[in-house]
Amino acid sequence: MKFPQTISLSKVFASRNITTSMYLRRENLYKILGISKKSSERDIKNAYFKKAKLLHPDSLDHSLSDSEKEKKHEEFMKIKFAYDILKKPHTKKLYDNGHDPNLISQNRIFSRNAYKSSKSRQAFYENYHYNTNDWSAFYSENINSNKNTEEIKKRDAEQWRRILIFTSIGALFVFIYDIGYYFLQVSKENKIRNLSKKDEIARSYIRQFGKMDKLNDREELDKYGKVFSEDIEEVYRQRMEEGRIINDKEIREESRWFEVLKPTSWVPRTAKDKREIENFRKNDESY
Repeated sequence: MKFPQTISLSKVFASRNITTSMYLRRENLYKILGISKKSSERDIKNAYFKKAKLLHPDSLDHSLSDSEKEKKHEEFMKIKFAYDILKKPHTKKLYDNGHDPNLISQNRIFSRNAYKSSKSRQAFYENYHYNTNDWSAFYSENINSNKNTEEIKKRDAEQWRRILIFTSIGALFVFIYDIGYYFLQVSKENKIRNLSKKDEIARSYIRQFGKMDKLNDREELDKYGKVFSEDIEEVYRQRMEEGRIINDKEIREESRWFEVLKPTSWVPRTAKDKREIENFRKNDESY
């Protein structure tokens, strides 16, 4: 399909609104599809399919002449061209604003924001050498100078000195605490080791009667300690004897313990096992 000739590209970009008045006067995309300018996307789509169905080459009558087929083909291409422009909201908006549909279809229409963005990028690259000079000057004045390097070294050394001082103080406190805790435990162990069983028994008796002034009286400690310690030992001895009488058949031998723990289904298989069973029975009969 051949569309009416448009204006040159230089004139297009020179004008504020890219238009082709001649084309817009002679061809109206809405009129080609038979719809109004306020039609929705669905209406545009339905109008296109309705007209395309009638003009599609596969649906044409084969009895038509070549000139008629060529005419139908041109009409079909016009409909398709109009639909391609109007089916997308942004291209439809460009067409409604007066832009040339040929340039729209070729994606040669740029928005004003994109143009501004390209100009800003161009300005940046034009001033690139100037910007790099500024950065090099800033770097040499603030970072790369020998004076600032010495100041940085001094500041780092001062920071490390403070860190070492506080670390040493903390380590010293920990060392002193550990030494003090160690000597405290040693003193407690020595105190417990030096305690006398008789003296502690006597002191517990004296406390019950509130005689706190005689807790360290050697005469009182010896008197009560001797009596009560002997009584406690005698009671303990009697309880042990009573336990032996009650548990006269207590199993004390290791072999008997193993024998009791063996399962009931166990059968002696070796000569050693048989000797253990015989010894166990003899010992049991002796009781």
